[in-house]
Amino acid sequence: MGTSHQEPMLRAQKEWDWGTNYGRIYGNWNYSVARQQPALQQFWREGVRRNKDFESIFTLGLRAENDSGAPIGRDLTGEIVNVQRKILPKKSIRI
Repeated sequence: MGTSHQEPMLRAQKEWDWGTNYGRIYGNWNYSVARQQPALQQFWREGVRRNKDFESIFTLGLRAENDSGAPIGRDLTGEIVNVQRKILPKKSIRI
């Protein structure tokens, strides 16, 4: 199981939009908005926990909501990937 470049950490954007309270509380996901960072990190942790018993491929990074082209620069992408790597359990990472 895996997800796309737009939907990292085995979490679909539609889960954010409709399947949880995150979208209702925070609106479209946007990691550059400081108050969304903890919420997105929790959202990703839930995806890792939910899929812990399955063989999965975790996509790292983050694209703008609906691939809208909202700018996510190299520095912010690097920060996001570092956070996501810390969320993944060490024993599950194979290189």
